[in-house]
Amino acid sequence: HTQMSVCVDVKYEICGRKKGWACLRERESQGEMEREREEREREREREKER
Repeated sequence: HTQMSVCVDVKYEICGRKKGWACLRERESQGEMEREREEREREREREKER
């Protein structure tokens, strides 16, 4: 998590565009992973109910 904060700071302060975009993409992909995990857990619970 610390690394990501540093990444965002770099984006705003230095305005290093390539670095900033890579950083945003990283954060987005992590969010997608978490979403997938949540969906999988929901499916598991649905199967239990059956």
